[in-house]
Amino acid sequence: MSDIIIKNLKDKFEIFDNIIDSLSSVLKKYGENTNRYDCPYYYTERSNIGVLSSAALMTNSWISIEEFGVTRRRSGLGRCDLYLKPIDENNNDHEGFVIEAKKVETKSPNRINEKLLEACEQVKKISKRNAGGSTRVGVVFVVPPIKKDSVSQKHSYLKGMFIEDYINKMIEKMEHSEADFSAHLYLDCFRYLTGTGIYGKNYYPGLSIFGRSL
Repeated sequence: MSDIIIKNLKDKFEIFDNIIDSLSSVLKKYGENTNRYDCPYYYTERSNIGVLSSAALMTNSWISIEEFGVTRRRSGLGRCDLYLKPIDENNNDHEGFVIEAKKVETKSPNRINEKLLEACEQVKKISKRNAGGSTRVGVVFVVPPIKKDSVSQKHSYLKGMFIEDYINKMIEKMEHSEADFSAHLYLDCFRYLTGTGIYGKNYYPGLSIFGRSL
């Protein structure tokens, strides 16, 4: 089986291309060094932000800072999840991106839209002036579960084909969400990743990222 990596980066978000490539490499390295039994996207919003920030820095063409201080409308001082800015060796002043993020386990475009709205409402509280001219972006990290029961009855040589087809159909369905850009990373090393406890009933084969700007 091969990695499934799909990028739908439009307009100003085309610049994220090398970050997504770097994120794929970071996730793969993590998976290979945890014997494919763990992954960072499975955990929280903070885990995903941290890995995305690291991926940006590892391109050597972005600067990144997490949890930086901001002033929010009507609520005073607070923190923003992530700031990204491309490095330009010619000293051209490219705009940065101020990002608030959410994480959700779902395959539903409607649920993704709900979380996108939450993230956008949160980043909207940071004024344009406080954002320093940067684009304000709401991001959702989506970790879609696949029930083990839907796969367990398949013969072993068909299981991989079934999951790969299932992933492609999930992506097609999730793309109906109202996002300005998206990226899907379903790496072979996580194809049979499962959770623990009550989460052990599912596979978590990858990560989808959706974003919308204000």
